[in-house]
Amino acid sequence: MRPAARRYIEYSVGHGLQWQSLIMLSTPNMVSPGSRCYNEEKLISFVKSCVANEGVVTIMLRTYQDGTIEEECLKVMQALRRAVGK
Repeated sequence: MRPAARRYIEYSVGHGLQWQSLIMLSTPNMVSPGSRCYNEEKLISFVKSCVANEGVVTIMLRTYQDGTIEEECLKVMQALRRAVGK
């Protein structure tokens, strides 16, 4: 993942639009082997960098029918909130 370098995209078809990233946190094909979630430190670093440059990050989580999410991803999201959030 490459974080936002500035708030607005300055090249290609997105020229002039606000930078935005969509992360599918618990999708198996986007995670490291042996884990079902992104590395906590890497995700926190990425989000902090994006926020510092006024970029927007949307994080999608796999939810089960009972409304719960995977325990490992819950822990990552809690750590992200402690590191970045309010």
